[in-house]
Amino acid sequence: MVKMRTSQHDTSIHRYAIGSSGVVVGETVKGYGGVLTGLPLVRFEDGAPPLGLTRDEAALLQALRELGEVDASALTRRTGLQGSALALALERLRHLAYASVRRRQEVPVYRAKPATK
Repeated sequence: MVKMRTSQHDTSIHRYAIGSSGVVVGETVKGYGGVLTGLPLVRFEDGAPPLGLTRDEAALLQALRELGEVDASALTRRTGLQGSALALALERLRHLAYASVRRRQEVPVYRAKPATK
């Protein structure tokens, strides 16, 4: 981290690499918030799929956004994911705070959480 106290400075976060010739500052990291808190969150920009999700996870999240609150069988019909692949993708979306789950008549139903801006 480089800080300048008495002049204008860039507040964005940049990728960097440390090599044999020293530190190389790269491009600005976009699409994330809360990077310095230790809990970075992916932010949606212009409806693009979230960074860091697999193709299946992005498709599942899109299905959740379109369908609203649904059970696993509806998600299987929409995405083709089933069994452990579906369960793992849903768990990861929950862990990353993209989706939530609740029980409706003893059946788990899933919903996409609102995108952060």
